[in-house]
Amino acid sequence: MTWVYLVLAAVAALGLMQTMRGQIRSRRYLASSPPEDPLQLSHLSSKLQALARDTRALRLSLEGPLREGQSLDVAVALGEFDETQQVLNDAAREIGDWIHEVQRLSPSDQAYLHDVGAESATIRALFEAEEWSLERKRKPGQLPLHEQLQRLVRELTLFEERLQTPPAPYR
Repeated sequence: MTWVYLVLAAVAALGLMQTMRGQIRSRRYLASSPPEDPLQLSHLSSKLQALARDTRALRLSLEGPLREGQSLDVAVALGEFDETQQVLNDAAREIGDWIHEVQRLSPSDQAYLHDVGAESATIRALFEAEEWSLERKRKPGQLPLHEQLQRLVRELTLFEERLQTPPAPYR
């Protein structure tokens, strides 16, 4: 019976160590990341303001796996794979939710996005190329995962910047 408690203690210790490692990595990332400019939302409708906030949150959540760099594309220990894959699964769900949020915008908000050049089609195409999921295991012909994530982050950054563009005073 004592061995059961020892096994439980060992499993708990492993979980605690993984959590501490993740917190240390997060602190290092936050310390080295550039400061974010505040979002410029005053000229946007409430739905577009929410979209701007969600776009930034999505971009930042995708930068999380990228901070690990090339390790996304190499074999890792099972525990690290599960942890990283869960982050990628969460990010994939967030991207899908974001795409649906853009699709549900009113025609006037859609027109505003078009006017400022904030197009979601590229982001959708990148995510469709991943078959609506972010998997570390790559199929033949797929780009490395870190490259796809970098492209998604770049497109989300452009979308975020363009969304904050005030409307042209002359139409």
